[in-house]
Amino acid sequence: MSHPIWIALLLGSTVGNAICGVADSKTLADLNEPIVLNFSEVPGADNFAVPVQAADLQVYLNARAAAWAAPELDWLHRKMIVRLLGPSGDPNAGVHARAIRDVMRRSSGGNRLAVCVKTKTGACRQFTVTVAETNYRDALWIAILGLGILLPVLFPRVLRTRVRDSNGKRTGMERLSLSATIFYVWNIVVLASVAFVWATSGEWTVNQTAMSLLGLAGATRGGAKLVPGSRVSAITTQPVPGTSGAAAVPQALAGAQLVADPAQPGPAPQPPATPPSGEVSIEPSPIALAALTQPVLRILSQTLTDSDGPAVHRIELAVWTALLVCWYLRAVYLDWALPQFDLSLLGIGTVSGGFHVLSKPAEQISRNVLSPR
Repeated sequence: MSHPIWIALLLGSTVGNAICGVADSKTLADLNEPIVLNFSEVPGADNFAVPVQAADLQVYLNARAAAWAAPELDWLHRKMIVRLLGPSGDPNAGVHARAIRDVMRRSSGGNRLAVCVKTKTGACRQFTVTVAETNYRDALWIAILGLGILLPVLFPRVLRTRVRDSNGKRTGMERLSLSATIFYVWNIVVLASVAFVWATSGEWTVNQTAMSLLGLAGATRGGAKLVPGSRVSAITTQPVPGTSGAAAVPQALAGAQLVADPAQPGPAPQPPATPPSGEVSIEPSPIALAALTQPVLRILSQTLTDSDGPAVHRIELAVWTALLVCWYLRAVYLDWALPQFDLSLLGIGTVSGGFHVLSKPAEQISRNVLSPR
């Protein structure tokens, strides 16, 4: 035990049959892939004639201690197994993945780790282990995101809801539902995140934060469906002063006279066209701008406004949801693990969702923003 144990951490395909040769660098498919070494390939392995306890060995990642990654010793086959995320089935695998990603970000090596195993009193020789940036599992989370974007385009009614008139009866008009959109977005985000974590760390996991976010989104959607509200405002018409019926002539045209020149029948002469110049106009076409902006403005008007204009409870729910979604996806991308939100962040989602549901009974919707069913 007094001699240092030099171990090159190399790629092992399975625990039972992986045999590693001495090398300076290897690639792991994900963080959960076990690294298996033969005692005979480890300098100083003569000390293993007397059984060594795994607690007597230490693992370092970029010169930082990783106590959770204690090696497993297989004395029957004289092998050593190192798991970067801890023992199989470790409930804290996500925490360990975040710690490993933090070590990676603090160094300039990207997805590479300098890893060594040594006795408590021995020196350490470092070997580079690189975690693959992509693998075949990436196809799953990419497919989930793609289907999540494509499904509302093919089936718009997934995110739409019918509105009621002032008497509470369903009409033939519909609008984009804010609560349905938020519920749909959180389901796609959580599913894609779980698949991404599996692709990068090899772990299938769903934590309490993910379930809480899905539950809050579902409760908001269910409350919005059960609580009566979002009715179409009644149409009110008032006569214009100084007019009598539909045949009335606007005052602005009352004194106007239509003058025609009998000597020159037909349309009035037009000024000569301006000869084309050599310069090409680079101003965007108003029609093209309208085609791009109108769908966006219509989505915003249907989800964030009522008959009086922008609705505070809708804007608050949409803004907080957008911030939480961005925060969640950023944490998943950086840590390769599902994030854990504290009660304050979850409370924000609860309050904004409750405020939205309780504000719906008094809400009226403008007919101008609705679409025919």
